[in-house]
This record gives sequence, C-alpha cells and structure tokens, in this order.
Amino acid sequence: MEKHDIAKPVITENTVDNFLKLLGMGMQKGYDQNKINEIIKQEGLNNLFCIADSNNVMPFLYKTVAAYNGTEDDKKLLTLWKNHTQKTMFTEMSKSMQIFKLSKKAKEENLTFVFFKGIVLASLYPQSFERPGCDSDIFVYEEEKEDAIKLLNNMDYRLIEDECKENVLVFLHENPKHVIELHTRLWEDFTGPKIEKLKEMDLTNRDSLVNICACNIHITTLGYEEHLIYQMFHVIKHFSLDGIGMRYLLDITYYINAYYAKIDWENFWKKIEYLGYSCFCDSFFKICIDYLGMNPKILANRNVRVTKEIEQFKLDLLYGGHTIKKDADWQIMGAMAPYFTGNAKVASSEVSRKIQMIFPSVKSIPSCYTYVKKHPCLLPFAWIQRDFKFLWKYIFHHDQVYSVKEKINVGENRLSLIKNLGLNAND
Repeated sequence: MEKHDIAKPVITENTVDNFLKLLGMGMQKGYDQNKINEIIKQEGLNNLFCIADSNNVMPFLYKTVAAYNGTEDDKKLLTLWKNHTQKTMFTEMSKSMQIFKLSKKAKEENLTFVFFKGIVLASLYPQSFERPGCDSDIFVYEEEKEDAIKLLNNMDYRLIEDECKENVLVFLHENPKHVIELHTRLWEDFTGPKIEKLKEMDLTNRDSLVNICACNIHITTLGYEEHLIYQMFHVIKHFSLDGIGMRYLLDITYYINAYYAKIDWENFWKKIEYLGYSCFCDSFFKICIDYLGMNPKILANRNVRVTKEIEQFKLDLLYGGHTIKKDADWQIMGAMAPYFTGNAKVASSEVSRKIQMIFPSVKSIPSCYTYVKKHPCLLPFAWIQRDFKFLWKYIFHHDQVYSVKEKINVGENRLSLIKNLGLNAND
C-alpha cells in the first residue's frame, strides 16, 4: 500500500454499530448516500480506512465510500483507497488465471482437485476481487497426493517446507505470485474430541462433491451443506486461536443467501449441535441477520441462544481479536488450541482462567511440548522451558512480544469469549 500519514483508529461506543451498518450498505444494490455520509462524518474517513484495512474489507467498501465529498485529506485518502482496490483487482485476476490452469490440468490428468473457501466465496461477492485472499486451498485425496504434487511441480510450483504441516503442504508460484495450500485433511493437523466428531461427518465424501462455476471457472468443491459446516469450523478455529475480523460475517452471509435452498437445515443444525457450535452460530448468524441481510429463516423454529455478551463479541470482531496492537498472535495460538479441539476445558472464573494461562495443565499445554504428553510428571519442566523461551524472545524482540501481563490478559479474554459463546468442552 502507498505511504500515507494515517492515525490509529479511535473506537467509540458507536463505532462497531456504524461499521456493521456500513458493511450492510455495501451489500445492498442501491446506496443511501445520506446515511453513508452521516456514518463517515461520525467516525471520520481515516478511522474507517484503518478499520477496513485491518478487517481486510477495503476493496469491498471502496464503492460504498467512493462518492463521499470531504476535505482535501479525505480526497487523498480516497485516492489511496482506490489505488489499493485497483491493485487488488489485478492481483486477484492473476490468481484466477492460475486456478483456471490448475483446474484444467487436474481434469486432464483425472485428478480430483477440491477447491474450497477462497474462490468459492469470492465468486459470491458482487466483484470477486472484493474478497482478496492470501492463498488458494485445495483438498486432494490421499491416494492422489503424490500425483497432485507432481502436477504442481510441473507447473512451476515449489514446496515451501518451513510452512508445511503433516496434512497441509504449501506451494509457491513465483510469477505470477500464487500460494497453494494442498490439504489431505480439512482439519489440518489438529486432534481431539471435536476433531473426531468432524471426521465422523465425512465432509469430503466423493458422493457429496458438487461442480460449480466460480469466477467463470468450472471447479469441483465440497457439497453445499458440507462446505458450510467446514466454514463454521474454520471460523471457530480462527476465532478460538487468535480472533477473526468482520469479513467472515460477509463470507457466511453471501454463502447462506446464495445456497439457502440447497442445504438441509435440520440436518445442518443437528451436526452443529453435535460439534458444540450452536450457541456460537446463533450469535454469529444473529449479527449477520441484523446488519447484513442474511436470510432470517436460518434461525426459524429454533430455541435461539444468543449470548448476553454479544456486544463484546461484536467488538472482538471489529478488533479481529487484537485489542493490543502487537504482531504477537503466535504467543497465544498454541495455548488456545487445546480448548478449540476439546482437549481442555475453560475455567469458570477470571482468576482461574488467568491461572490456566500461567500454569497450563497437561491437557492444555501447547502440543510442541510433546514430552509432557508422554510423561505428565515433567509438566513443571515444560513451564520452566516455556518461561525461558519467552524471556529470550522478550529480550531480543521486545516490540513484537506481549509482556507477561499482556499475554495473560489477552489469553484470558480469549478464553472468556470461548466460554461465553458456548465453545467450551462439555458445555
């Protein structure tokens, strides 16, 4: 993005509501310019620019704010916004061309490339470039994995070993730049009770796959119901580990409104209940219905459980979980993983949750301490090792690392949200 003197956003009691309303207006075919102008004047264009940037919705919102006639500084900012949007458009066009080539080549070689998330969701936006993505996700069956790798190598994609996981291989095409995550498991390398339930649902069963035209490309993807269940798993994964931004609200709203008639909602809710996601989905969908125009029938004939902390939830969405402005999400991701997978249970009180962050149990210690899983008596040594690792990073990377107090508070806040939104194990 071009250089520009942009102040940090100021969040007031009306900011969350105003930004959600602006997103809702962006989803409408006709704009009420007076209402848009009123929100921009209340919040300031600079403020909205920063929030849109952090929530990865700048290309989506540009058309909504473009007609605003403000100060000279506002006009400069809108030019910057426009340039960013145009650059995104060309980047996404090159990605689409690569996906077209990949899909065509896979079909020629009788390989089943199952595209999910990115291109499928982008195709539902008014313009696909309004949903920029970092990479393209492709699922392949285990028996086709080696042939898929060979195909990617032949198309000049190289393996980025440092970023790979056991069940997710990462490939990079240099020119044009395009990153592919090749999955052999939708749930990546996670394990635990909730992951076992997800496995039972067999979301990648070949008989449930569908062929669609996305961004003018004919692709194979997950079944409509299966894809939505996966998407909620994906949303909850990121929410639990480090927080999510408001673009996820747009993704799910567009998807449900597009494919509402193709989903067995009774079956969907049974599976969501089984996974322990129903309270979260109730609150998430309620926000989408209230602000973004999601089909309200999705909550019909249900005993809807909307958390009383929904305002806290909306604020967390606006911040993307990052209430402290440091690039240090990695510090709590490992600590949150056991609660997301159902391996550990969140304590009921704030004090107990802070103790969980300071002295994690055998079940909640990050998976990198493998020796503790085999020998639980070594747990205190893992605490000491973790503290030394933190101290070293804090000394040499002070500006990029949470302090002890910050880490405890960020972790406790995430655990509190997990519990309040019904994502706690056995709740």
